[in-house]
Amino acid sequence: MSRSVGSFLILNGKSADNEILRGSVKLLRDQGHLIEVRVTWEKGDAARYVSEAADQGAQTVIAAGGDGTINEVAAALAGVTQEKRPALGLLPLGTANDF
Repeated sequence: MSRSVGSFLILNGKSADNEILRGSVKLLRDQGHLIEVRVTWEKGDAARYVSEAADQGAQTVIAAGGDGTINEVAAALAGVTQEKRPALGLLPLGTANDF
């Protein structure tokens, strides 16, 4: 049986070295929030991570990146059945953020 998590943060690999974000995730975890972090490196990663989040019962999927990351996460969430679909959170880390 899979365990339930609060949130999945799906992070574009270009932002993986963001120290402020790393510190924020650590702070939230220290406060007891359940957050799984997944880093995307190639097309299709975000969709796999959304599926993993839904299978584990995540309440929220946070798309952290630019327009491409947000688009890929949102499209994957649209394919998840309503009963299993986590809420979408956005953390715009792209250049234009004009999604």
